[in-house]
Amino acid sequence: MLRSVLILIPLLIGSATSALCATPRELAGTNWRWIALASSTETLTVLEPDRYTLAFTNGDRVALRADCNRGAGSVAFPAAGVVQFGPLALTRALCPSGSLGERFAREVGRAARWSVRGDELALELESGEAVLRFKRHP
Repeated sequence: MLRSVLILIPLLIGSATSALCATPRELAGTNWRWIALASSTETLTVLEPDRYTLAFTNGDRVALRADCNRGAGSVAFPAAGVVQFGPLALTRALCPSGSLGERFAREVGRAARWSVRGDELALELESGEAVLRFKRHP
């Protein structure tokens, strides 16, 4: 009986670590400014990208600025190119008319795939109907 326990412990540890994917090195510790949204029906250029930011912090966490609100939440990378945002907790300040803050937070939460090319990050929404584009922020 003791022998089977010794065999099972490494198997359990190995399967637990393979199910968790670390934040990809292209994203770990990076900050991004939202610059555009593109879909088949809409092209939106963000005029004030410093008001809409996304930061991949240590571990499995993200922080964001959605205009006059701030937020944070969890993020997971279950497979190559795949991203899953957990619930995002946001402050609820009343932003000025014309703010994209609520939309930004909602669309980030719907992202399903990611890719980085140069200093640009693309987050593709779950149904593939739109892509959020970001520029790396030092």
